[in-house]
Amino acid sequence: MKHTKRIFLIWCMTILFIFVLEKIENENGCFYVEAHSGKTDSSGGHKDNQNKSGLGSYHYHCGGNTAHLHTNGYCPYDPEDTITINNYSSTMLLGESQEVSYSISSVSSGYGTLTSDNENVISVSGNKLIAKGEGTAVITINSYNSQKQFNIEVKPVLVSNIKVLEEKIDLQVGESKVIDIVIEPDNATNKVLEWKSDNENVVSVSDGKIVALNEGIANIVVKSTNGIEKKIIVTSYIVITEKIETSITTKSTEKTTNSSEDSINVEEESESVESEKTSSSFIVGGLMLSGFVGIVMVKKRKK
Repeated sequence: MKHTKRIFLIWCMTILFIFVLEKIENENGCFYVEAHSGKTDSSGGHKDNQNKSGLGSYHYHCGGNTAHLHTNGYCPYDPEDTITINNYSSTMLLGESQEVSYSISSVSSGYGTLTSDNENVISVSGNKLIAKGEGTAVITINSYNSQKQFNIEVKPVLVSNIKVLEEKIDLQVGESKVIDIVIEPDNATNKVLEWKSDNENVVSVSDGKIVALNEGIANIVVKSTNGIEKKIIVTSYIVITEKIETSITTKSTEKTTNSSEDSINVEEESESVESEKTSSSFIVGGLMLSGFVGIVMVKKRKK
C-alpha cells in the first residue's frame, strides 16, 4: 500500500513538473519548453506530429534552443554573417558596367548574391552591374543570414566636344548647305543640338541647314544641352551679272578690232601685188617696144 502511494506521488509530481516547464518566466520574458514525442533526424530537425510547439509538424532545436524554424534555410540562432565590400563605384555612366568585389565571414559557405531594387536603372548579372538608365538604384548583397546595401547613381554620358568640319563657309545668295559636324564622344546620351544665327536676315539656320538670304556675314552657333558650343562664320555674297556682260562685250570688240586689222593687212597685201603686176607690165612693154624699134632700124640700113 505504501509502495503504491509512493508511485502515485511520483507520478503526480512528474505531471506537475511537466506542466510547470511548459511556461517559465525569467527576467527577459517568457520562453517555452515543449514536451512532445519524436526524434531528431540527421538534418537536425525534429518531428512534432501533434504540433505541440505550434510551429507545425517539423522544427529545430539548434544549440539546445527552443523550437524554431529555419526560414529560407537560415537558422535564427546562427551568428550573423559579416559582409565586407572590397570595392565598387558609387557612380556609373549610362552603358557602363562594373564588377563588385566583396567577401563574407560566415558559418556557411560564404556564398552571397546581388540584387537591384530597380532593374531599369541597374541590372545584375552575377557580380556584374550594368547601367541601364539614369537614376539611383539600391544594390543589396545577401548572405546566409545577413545583407549589406549601397546606392549607385547612373549619370548620362555628356557631350564633350562638337567638331565642325568647316568653320568658315561662303554661299551665294539663294544657295543652301548642311553644316557637317561630329559629336564627341560617339556614345553621348543626349545628342540634341540647338542652332542659332545672329543675323537671320542674312543667313537662316534650321537643324544644321543654312540658307543665304542676303549679302553679308552671319555667325552660326551650335550648342549642346550641356553647354558645349561652336561657331561657324558664313559669308553670303551676290554675283553681279553686269560685270560678266561687260567682260563679254570687251572680248567681242577685241575680236572685231582684230578682224578689221586683218582686213587692212589683206588689202595692203593686195595693193602691193597689184603694184608689182603693173610694174612688170611696164617693163615687158618697154622691152617689146625696144625690140620693135631695133628691127625697124636694121631694115633701113639694109636698104
